[in-house]
Amino acid sequence: MTDPAIYSTILIELNKAVKMHNFYPVGHPNLNAILSKCFVLLRKSVDENGEIKFKLDQKGFYVNRVIVASGSLELAVFSKKFLYRRIKEITFAPQLVQSDLKILLEILMLEPDELLAKGGPEEMLAEMDSKGILLNEMRYEDLIRIKKELEEKKFDEEISSVLEFTDENPGSSQKQADKIEEPKKATAEEQEEALSELTERLKNETDDLIYSDLVMRIKDKTDLLTAEKKFDEIFPALVVLTANAEPDARRSEGIKETSGSRLNEMMSDTDTLGYLVKKLANKNEPNRLAIEQMLLRGKESAVELLLEALMHSSDAQTRRIIFNVIVRFGNSITPLLERRLKDPQWFVVRQMVALLGALANPESINTLINTYDHSNVKVKREVLKSLSRLPSQRATELLINALESDDPGIVAFSVISLGVLKEASAIDAIGKVAVRWERFANNQEPKKEAIKALGLIGDKKAVPVLTKILSKKAWFGKKTNEEFRALAANSLFLIGGNEAMQEIREAYKDSEGDLYKTCKRILDGSNAANAPAGTQR
Repeated sequence: MTDPAIYSTILIELNKAVKMHNFYPVGHPNLNAILSKCFVLLRKSVDENGEIKFKLDQKGFYVNRVIVASGSLELAVFSKKFLYRRIKEITFAPQLVQSDLKILLEILMLEPDELLAKGGPEEMLAEMDSKGILLNEMRYEDLIRIKKELEEKKFDEEISSVLEFTDENPGSSQKQADKIEEPKKATAEEQEEALSELTERLKNETDDLIYSDLVMRIKDKTDLLTAEKKFDEIFPALVVLTANAEPDARRSEGIKETSGSRLNEMMSDTDTLGYLVKKLANKNEPNRLAIEQMLLRGKESAVELLLEALMHSSDAQTRRIIFNVIVRFGNSITPLLERRLKDPQWFVVRQMVALLGALANPESINTLINTYDHSNVKVKREVLKSLSRLPSQRATELLINALESDDPGIVAFSVISLGVLKEASAIDAIGKVAVRWERFANNQEPKKEAIKALGLIGDKKAVPVLTKILSKKAWFGKKTNEEFRALAANSLFLIGGNEAMQEIREAYKDSEGDLYKTCKRILDGSNAANAPAGTQR
């Protein structure tokens, strides 16, 4: 009994031969080597167990009603190449010779309409003098009969040709018969045109079976172009496949699945992914959204390449584009990012912290808190910023403790994060920063952010602190103090309530400059909102 695995091996080798036939003429050593390997396997199996009969449907090939290599996408697509040409059954008989495989390849390389014009696969098999391959429900007697009918038909045509021959152009018929067109190997340009034509057909094809055949033929060409690193020629096909694989594409589920499966295969190639990452980094790239969808199919390999590009790009806009694409991979890449936190370069660690913050995966909280111990202050600041997206008791404790730092930047980032979190338990600590006296003007950023954060949190416990800031007047550093007062007025408005609004009215009475404008805007807006219906201008 034949080992079922041998059937899978036979079909895989035959599929390889079909692919190679796209690029190598009959008789090429590379093609002959694959055909020989396939023939040896077939010959051995036929000699030991008799004829091999494969039946086909869209799922693949069957022997004795058992599917060969169940779940193999490669063989499922290969079977459709036969079905598209109306071949539902293939029999390899004991009379099989190696030239029969070449005949089968010639049949598969023809377009379905071309094959039909030649009388169909059975007639072409007989015309090319196959010895040991039968198609569909043919018997060996049928093959012999069709051969005989074709010979008789050919003889009749030759007789008719002789009878119609005239002396008007003596020798011309023979000269025409003697002209043999040498097989012309397609140039690189012709291959590109052929791929572009297939891609155009892919855009409008609606039949699942025909579409699968087109994808298979495109695969044959793109595999070779990928090996030659001619990615510009492949890219248009990638764009079409991506569009057809989208969940909201107006395509059948079969076409979406076929497109997605082929894209997944192509995105397993590191060189292809590298090419796409470079295109993504081009700020003027018109197909950026499509490229993003392609890269998402590249999984961890794509993320690694994107991270490298992120680290080495000197352009802020390009880094933002790459950053946003990495975030789209979601929490599955968290372990990969966390591993890079051990990188000796501080800017790499900072970027990983920023990405973890953007992902906002709760499982990263402890890792981020531990990273706060990093020696570089910019990394510390990024940790504080990232924790604003991950509310937790540990995060709040770290942010409040960071308010005691001697670094103004760290204090400012802590205040901002606590404000975003609307952490009411931090009001007293933030209030201390808001009323803290700073000797130098360039250290005022934490104070400004603290005043704004109290308004964002929106708790009435902050009203006394903000009132103190709003009512404070100063002769030295008046401009800065007026800015603090204007910020306090705005935060009181955000908190709301009668007490807060009354403090704003009192400050408005003798205000000027930016404070006057802020108070007036608040009060005008409040009066308009409280005016009876129909009285507003």
